[in-house]
Amino acid sequence: PLEHDIQQQWNARVASQTVDPKKIQAEIVQARKGYLSDLIKHGLSYPDHEGQFFATGGFIDSLGAMLIGMALFKSGFLSAELSYATYLATAAVGFLISVPLYAVGLWKAYASGFYFLTLDKWVWANYYVTMESGALAIAATLLILIKSGKLRPLLRPFAAVGQTALTNYLLTSLLYQILFRWGPWHLYGRLEYYQYNFVVLGVWVINLTLSPLWLRAFEFGPVEWLWRSLTYWKLQPMRIRS
Repeated sequence: PLEHDIQQQWNARVASQTVDPKKIQAEIVQARKGYLSDLIKHGLSYPDHEGQFFATGGFIDSLGAMLIGMALFKSGFLSAELSYATYLATAAVGFLISVPLYAVGLWKAYASGFYFLTLDKWVWANYYVTMESGALAIAATLLILIKSGKLRPLLRPFAAVGQTALTNYLLTSLLYQILFRWGPWHLYGRLEYYQYNFVVLGVWVINLTLSPLWLRAFEFGPVEWLWRSLTYWKLQPMRIRS
């Protein structure tokens, strides 16, 4: 009985990882039905997704990332207050850990035809090590550039995006939904992987162009202003005072 149960579980796991053209086509059709249909489908299943989020450790992942970010901010790491040596050492160690693990994992996955057991062993098993070390290394590298001040003119548009982060987050989500699902183009399932990079680049150009222009006249992004007003239960001043 135990071997039979294990075999059934294994068969179910294999079936869940099998690419089914009919299933893919059904998902594409559903995704192109429009906003209302998508809202009903995903809105009704939202409690299930949230339950899965907590059951699979997604909440712990998010909480851990938040706590790490708070600690880095409190220590002065994220505000570029530490020495160049600290950031150089962090970047060096982080890349020495993450890059080889990423490279080997990707090679193994590619060589196996992206077989799910290979992905589990060589990609997902190292996920947290590569994620944390790689993120710290990239952050340290960016902070070295910021701390030097040499790229300040180039980084100003990115700073503006950061000042209007919530607005840009919602705008980006809305643009992608219109492009891929709700709008007349229905690009969902029609692009090759490399073509998605062009879409990402286009949306980034929009963010990096609109955010600095907006902040020339206003103190906050529109959603940030709304959130601030709701927080204080009073309309906050929005235009920059001369």
